[in-house]
Amino acid sequence: MIARGCGLAILGTIDAVGHPAQLQLAREVAALGVPTILVALRMPTDVDALAELPTAIACYSIHDASTDAAAAGVFGEVEPSGRIPLAWGASPLRSPAERSAEYRRTEEGP
Repeated sequence: MIARGCGLAILGTIDAVGHPAQLQLAREVAALGVPTILVALRMPTDVDALAELPTAIACYSIHDASTDAAAAGVFGEVEPSGRIPLAWGASPLRSPAERSAEYRRTEEGP
């Protein structure tokens, strides 16, 4: 695995909750003991599903502006801030229909 022996791994996911191979890869990288930054490129639920990765950015998009902003945060050019505008339970590995039924948009916080 390429991540073995690296000082840092930056791992991008696109709806890893719906794609078990992405979850497996992320967990295998984490198991190597390599410090890993998760960049959830679409679904913020990837951050919850991969809670064993302590550093994560949810950028909600694969478009240039979003990925450029995420890279600027990862490399210290800006200080990432914000909060996920969704609340969900502790078990993210559910079908999309089940997840959708549980999510609620928040206006004033969790």
